[in-house]
Amino acid sequence: MTSLRLVHFADLHLGIELHGSPDPATGLSTRVQDFLRVFDAVIDYAVSERVDAVLFAGDAFKNRDPNPTLQRAFAERIRRLTEAGIPTVLLVGNHDLPIAQSRATPIDIYQALGIPGIYVAREVRRLLIPLRQGQLQVVTLPWIPLNRSLTNDEIRSLEREEIERRFRLAVSLGVQEALKELDPAIPAVFLGHLSLEGAKVGGERSIMLGLDPFFSTVELGLHDSPLDYVALGHIHRHQVVAGRPPVVYAGSLERVDFGEEDEPKGFMVVEIGGFLVGGPLPRRYLYPLLVVVAASLGWVGSKRGGASGRRAG
Repeated sequence: MTSLRLVHFADLHLGIELHGSPDPATGLSTRVQDFLRVFDAVIDYAVSERVDAVLFAGDAFKNRDPNPTLQRAFAERIRRLTEAGIPTVLLVGNHDLPIAQSRATPIDIYQALGIPGIYVAREVRRLLIPLRQGQLQVVTLPWIPLNRSLTNDEIRSLEREEIERRFRLAVSLGVQEALKELDPAIPAVFLGHLSLEGAKVGGERSIMLGLDPFFSTVELGLHDSPLDYVALGHIHRHQVVAGRPPVVYAGSLERVDFGEEDEPKGFMVVEIGGFLVGGPLPRRYLYPLLVVVAASLGWVGSKRGGASGRRAG
């Protein structure tokens, strides 16, 4: 099987200005520049290494209404991927969602423009993506708001535990149906923005929005499907939650606040049928004496063979 190399990153949260100051030359906060710098490092790697696809696991901006300057900065970097012919999946996270379901997210514009090679995932679905060589299947689970699965009357009348149970069941059934569409002969990845049982939550609790149920990999059906890799976003701490297939939170690209000062940050380079990859990201130290050691994380043993490595800073 031809080796596939993918980039998996998440939780950009472009627009966070905490602990920054205005830069007179650009008019941007120095913290926004920090986030753009690490975003550039991801794009630089993807383009220079000619990866087969880029998977973004949600939360592009700090909030659902980013200003035009931030939207332009994001678009300039996505354009580099399209110019390089790299298919890119943009998953909708909880910070991307508008209050009203009928309103657009900040990344819906890429779907409306019909840009070749850019896939916006706002629904649970299976994507079949043509690559330079072969194909890639991606089952997507964007952030699902509570009122998408339950009626307002149910939400008002039920206890919190029952609301969460029904919500998890509805989402899990939808994911399982999409996973049934997978062709075992084609490399497959699950891309989700959610909280998983067993994951260690970090400083992002301070910016989480609304009900945040924790799903299990079993109820979602991730272990019973021909998946090579599970690419996750939402929890900012990088971690491997399970190993068969590898279930991985890429973690946020940059520290949101001092609650994340001891967390290594970076993005994942995933090789299906290949080898480990690792390396540094530029970063601003929030604590001047902090030393972070980059580490490789790997797993071998999928139906087709696979491994994952991290570029951390």
